[in-house]
Amino acid sequence: SVSFHSFHLLFCCFTFFQTWKNMAMKVVSFLFVASDLITSAQSRAFRNQEATAPGMMNSAEVKKTLLQEIEDNFASVGKRGRLARLEVALKPLFDTLPKNEHGNLGHSPVRYALHRIFVQRHGWYIKGLEPDGDAWNTTSPAGVLKDRVSSYVEELFEERLGGRGFNLHDTAVLAATLEHLIHDENKNRLSKAYEAGKISPLVTINRGQADAILDTYMKLHLLSEDLANKVTDKEMNQIFPGWGQTQQFVREIRSEIERSTKVSKLSFEGMTTVVEEVGERFGHFQDAECGAMKTKLISMGDGGIGRVPLADFYKTSMNDDAFEFQESESYLRELGALDDTDPSHPSVIIPNYIQSSTNCIASESLYSVCCLNECEQLMSHLEKEIDAPEAEPSRIAAIVASLPSSTVEAPRALSSTLLGRLDEAAAVHGGTVQLHGRLFGQWMHNAFPRECPFPHVSGATNPQTPDEWMSEKGQESFASKSEMRKYAEMPKPTTEIQELDHWTTEEELLVPFAAKPDKEGRSTLWFVFSVVMLSAALISVASRAAAPIKTAKAALTGASFSGDMKQIKSEMSWAEPVQSSMMRLRSRGDRR
Repeated sequence: SVSFHSFHLLFCCFTFFQTWKNMAMKVVSFLFVASDLITSAQSRAFRNQEATAPGMMNSAEVKKTLLQEIEDNFASVGKRGRLARLEVALKPLFDTLPKNEHGNLGHSPVRYALHRIFVQRHGWYIKGLEPDGDAWNTTSPAGVLKDRVSSYVEELFEERLGGRGFNLHDTAVLAATLEHLIHDENKNRLSKAYEAGKISPLVTINRGQADAILDTYMKLHLLSEDLANKVTDKEMNQIFPGWGQTQQFVREIRSEIERSTKVSKLSFEGMTTVVEEVGERFGHFQDAECGAMKTKLISMGDGGIGRVPLADFYKTSMNDDAFEFQESESYLRELGALDDTDPSHPSVIIPNYIQSSTNCIASESLYSVCCLNECEQLMSHLEKEIDAPEAEPSRIAAIVASLPSSTVEAPRALSSTLLGRLDEAAAVHGGTVQLHGRLFGQWMHNAFPRECPFPHVSGATNPQTPDEWMSEKGQESFASKSEMRKYAEMPKPTTEIQELDHWTTEEELLVPFAAKPDKEGRSTLWFVFSVVMLSAALISVASRAAAPIKTAKAALTGASFSGDMKQIKSEMSWAEPVQSSMMRLRSRGDRR
């Protein structure tokens, strides 16, 4: 019997060794999690104790009522399920962006996501979200709210973004808030249109009055306020050739709203709905002109590589006196639309030029309406297929080979040059391509040279509107006739480029690249740390294992061991609680 008990005790010791071998690897994670929770709780307690001025809300109250506060003050956020639609639209992109340790997005990915979603949905280039030649991490996306919402709302967004980061819902709430601010800006413009027509916003108006107000509204949207209040419809057709089509577009939306609301006269609220719809659809409507511009540039002879020689770019203006394609070489370079890798034969990069600020059709204090980025649709397809921030070159190549664009047919066989460049982009990151890095953007430009813009290195360009250029440089953004003639007289290159290979080696990421773990799933540093912790755990177990052996010895000798048993129970009491805690931690980790 004694031998059986001794064997049983030794078996228990062996079991403890095996259990701790696995548990020691997780105890450090448990301690870090516990420390984080305690720190977070202390931080919240401290903030809740902060004194607040009369009428102001503290952080805890703001967190509790954030969405309600936004919905109360910005009613359009929840209107027509806008918030839910934004979450659905953002999800594929959100899923593929690099996350922080909490599984959320930091400053740069949120800014990138918001910029892309607004360009893709509406052709809106939000000022403060677009990089403007800089890196994505230069400003915070919450900074766009400055002076436009209550300070505590802005601070809350920034606190959450700088802490655990934004989850999908947080990102959609910020997007919905920005949409509201734009609609609020449009509503103010509508009020000015009513005022210009000397019509009270308190009365309902007939169809003729509504169209007159909407015409004034669009003039205010497209022109400066001083000019908009003076220009006639006839003059508007000369200033803005697409004016007739724009009027028809707005009237069709007005008719849709009338049919849906079943009213013959519109109130100010009904007119507000009309201009909201106009604002959301206008970017796609006017993009037809961008498509026509692209077709015209390609017809000049881009050699299939999305490059138009500067001499051919200027010919239209020189021969036909058309008011287009007149930007100077220096202005094109600042826009990022000039390829001067061969200084003797500079050329215009078609997608960069089309999406540049010189072709924005309307500009407001918060946003500009510009040409849509065709590459967004291509990237969205890739993101949905890959559903991760990175992928192996072979998988990307297979998807892109079957991906058509407006000028690229599919399926196609990717060239050895393209495949080699994709491998080069992957080699920088240990064998996988970062989908939202500069190198992959550069590869997409080479794969779709007429649709995807060339991503310049941060700081290499300084995109400005013609007015901003004039204000800073003190000179026109347009080339003189003599400058155009100089390029037109240049001899053409003797050899024609068969395939685009515009490539530089600089990489830029939304967040720093995390080194891949080794084959066992742990970095070398973590492995060394684990060995140390495991050794400490084994020593601890060995010391505690002496207790049951001591008991066995006492039993064999018949000695009294009541005092020893108390000590043994005390020493053994740690085992079950720690095991339960680690089990809970493991379960929580599995649910992530």
